[in-house]
Amino acid sequence: MDDFGLGKVVTKVGGEVVEKVAPEWVKPLTKAVFGTNAVPKGAAEVLNKTSKIQADTFTKGINFDSGLREPLEKIYTLAGEGRSDAYELLTIVGRDFKEQALNAKKLKQAQTQYFKSQQALRDAADPTVTGDKGRKGKQRAAEGSDKSTLVTSHQQGMLYQPEPDQVLKGHQGGDRFITEGHHVNILDEYNKIITQHSSWKDVTPESPSPVVEVMEKVMGIKAGNNVANIADVLSNMTRNSRIARTQGLVEQSEGILHPTTINDYLGVTKYNPKEFTQEQAVGLNLFKKNNPDATVDDFVVAWKKQTGETISEGEFPNIRVYAPDAVSSGKKKAPPLETIEIKTQADHDRRISLVFDALDRHGINTKTARQNFDRSKILVDSKLDIYGYDHEITHQILREMKKMEGTAQFEIEQLGPKGIFNLSFDAAVKLQLRSSQEMETVLANVLQYRYTQVKELFGRLNPELGADGYEKLLAGEKQVFFKKNVNTLAVMGDVEKAMTIDAAMKPIKNWNNHIGDTFGWSPQSLWITIKELEEVIKEVAEKVPTTQPIPGQVSIPSKAPGSFGHLQTDKANIQQLQELDNQLGDMMEGVKPQKSKRTRTKRKK
Repeated sequence: MDDFGLGKVVTKVGGEVVEKVAPEWVKPLTKAVFGTNAVPKGAAEVLNKTSKIQADTFTKGINFDSGLREPLEKIYTLAGEGRSDAYELLTIVGRDFKEQALNAKKLKQAQTQYFKSQQALRDAADPTVTGDKGRKGKQRAAEGSDKSTLVTSHQQGMLYQPEPDQVLKGHQGGDRFITEGHHVNILDEYNKIITQHSSWKDVTPESPSPVVEVMEKVMGIKAGNNVANIADVLSNMTRNSRIARTQGLVEQSEGILHPTTINDYLGVTKYNPKEFTQEQAVGLNLFKKNNPDATVDDFVVAWKKQTGETISEGEFPNIRVYAPDAVSSGKKKAPPLETIEIKTQADHDRRISLVFDALDRHGINTKTARQNFDRSKILVDSKLDIYGYDHEITHQILREMKKMEGTAQFEIEQLGPKGIFNLSFDAAVKLQLRSSQEMETVLANVLQYRYTQVKELFGRLNPELGADGYEKLLAGEKQVFFKKNVNTLAVMGDVEKAMTIDAAMKPIKNWNNHIGDTFGWSPQSLWITIKELEEVIKEVAEKVPTTQPIPGQVSIPSKAPGSFGHLQTDKANIQQLQELDNQLGDMMEGVKPQKSKRTRTKRKK
């Protein structure tokens, strides 16, 4: 390696090598990081660009924990070789640890968090990644630079803390809403333009999508898990009654039945019983009429003999049988004693007997529990269940809009990934704004409809105040009223009949803060015009590269000085990130913060 010295900036001016004196803090930093080792040219350039605050953070960190020196040397070296991920990691650590001690363990934690963020962004752009992992990736992709109002879960966005004087008598503040937390800018739909447009190639954990930045910084529209993007929307919710029913059966069995076993027993997620065609249904009725004592299974056998057709058994959820005192979740979870496979309707009908049989096989006496078991005796408060349809109708209408020519949803579907990729930055932002406005319009109309039911119920319960008296309540009082009466409100009116596509797409008029107080959300984009947007797009567009990479390739931009290369493909990207992770991980494995004075060897005189 060439040694470019300590505290010098080496640059080329007019083809000639020119040395400039580096800032005074670079020399002690360089010595702390590289010691007597040669400093590679690229690393020297990165060192000379280090701010005084960052230099102080790193130098003090090494003085406190000598185990920090070697991994920092590796990161500076990799950053100097053009590894933008290493450069960005230096930036994050120097920024986040400037007010606290930095050591090897914290550097490793920062590195791990950085790579998790990188993986989340890759997941967001990968259509094969679904479920919770895909959701988290899309949430990450929709985040802008301002993370001050983000929450880790969209359900947390519905927390409210009314002041004592805002709370209705007999109720406490600080509760979580019990309806559905709805991402107004729906994750899947909002994510398409962000990740499929060519500007996505420059996105890193520290550099959000330019589309997101325009929407958030300039237009004030926040998405993902931002509290401004989460609304409280009525839905079908039976989780609370399920918990109560499970607990009731645990107590009825005197603790013999494990809560997870009962939860599996009550489960309907994979319950898809056999379905009969119209012809088979007629045949079943005739068969039972002629054979009163016969079962459905007898009919299935007879039907196959007569027609040669096999009626499918359907699909049924299996049941995990745990020991009464077993831990079934978390790091210390134990495996179930058995997993009962439910293959037929007959098995499903007698599944509780199969559970008791399994417990008996493992030496657990179930005699009393068998005798006492009776689901009908478990009394569950009917108010625990919410039977609303507002959330479902909102999604249903937006799905239908994808088929309606002239809507942004339709245009996005028609463009597809390739079409979106080749949109100009101007066109991509405009289309994203239109899409956001459509999603907000549909929800706003649904909530305005539901708000009329809220006022109606308030007037009915408080005739002396009337419906309009609801709007004299403070925000916390509105939310308490909504929560207290949520079961009744959920079934009032007929939202499915009222919210036709035409009704859901009507321009919003008469929106007020009372609606926002009730549902915890107000529109962000509805009063922004395309003309207003055009005035700011030009400025941002100038900063977005006009050259487009080959579709399908993902790159991480260089943030370090000089002409650093990109990580051109997903495969190369992941491989290089793993290499950095492994290199730093090997160094930091088992490293504990140590005072340098205790580890420093004495020099020979």
